[in-house]
Amino acid sequence: MKAFALFLLLALCSVVLAKKKDCHCEHVIVLSPGRAGTSTICDTFVRSTKITPCRGKETFKGKNHPTSEQLNKCFGGKRSMFVMVKPSHITEGRGRWKRTADMGKDDTFVRNPDEFFRTSRDLGARFVVASRRENMLAQLISSYELTTGFDGDHKTDHKKFRNITGHFERSVNQYNDAVRGAMKAGFEILPTSFNEIVGDLCGTTQRIAKAANCTCYKCLQEVQHTGTSRREKTPENRIGRAAWASVKAQLSGTPYEWMLDLKASWWPKGVRRPIELAIYPKSMSPADIAGDGSKVSWGATRQLEEEKGTRKKRRQKSAR
Repeated sequence: MKAFALFLLLALCSVVLAKKKDCHCEHVIVLSPGRAGTSTICDTFVRSTKITPCRGKETFKGKNHPTSEQLNKCFGGKRSMFVMVKPSHITEGRGRWKRTADMGKDDTFVRNPDEFFRTSRDLGARFVVASRRENMLAQLISSYELTTGFDGDHKTDHKKFRNITGHFERSVNQYNDAVRGAMKAGFEILPTSFNEIVGDLCGTTQRIAKAANCTCYKCLQEVQHTGTSRREKTPENRIGRAAWASVKAQLSGTPYEWMLDLKASWWPKGVRRPIELAIYPKSMSPADIAGDGSKVSWGATRQLEEEKGTRKKRRQKSAR
């Protein structure tokens, strides 16, 4: 009888321990351009919640575009999945889709943001983290270093630094198109920023875990974004003198001129954004969002109204 009671006790303990180890989140999609702290978010969030990254840390590598079969493998099973996607993965290359040998007969390309998020929604995904880096020049140079290994002694690929303002506008438009695609599909969107990621990594991943209804969370930081960037060097040493001179000539006198200070990370007050964002992080004030204070994009209107209401209540409370 004692042996049987001990057996039941051990069985009960094993069930309790199994439940404690059973961590679950909703599927998480991180929508962000490269070199914006997303590797750091991925590594930290995966370690902190035990969620599974789909197809490794970079779900869709290089210039590859998602396919229906890839999305089905990510979201079609029972396990919670973490997916990273760049806006360029679901907006660029229209009309240049080439099938590869590993694609199945019925496998098709996901050709635009609306299709990507609609397909993901049908497979059970409901939540997306939207993040970007305000200083797009710092982002571009960091990306150049990562892909070329440039150390100041090699010849610069000047194609990377032609028509920079056009590159910036294309990047913002791709991001906006992707965010609006998620909105149309009914996704819950948590906007965040590069500043929040590098300034409060545990707080940012905890907010994501809460929004994704994760049952387990213990912050285990994994910082990746600084390992391949040579921020201590001068811009000339990072991309070459001629390229940097060209960059300065292109951005001087434009709303992007502030980005020439590669350490600057926030859009300055009093400078109008050439293109408003579709959605903004709550950490940004109305002045940050509106640039010159003259207008606010539709994606942030409700959020700002809520913040104004909160501030009004605080003023009324303090006046009592």
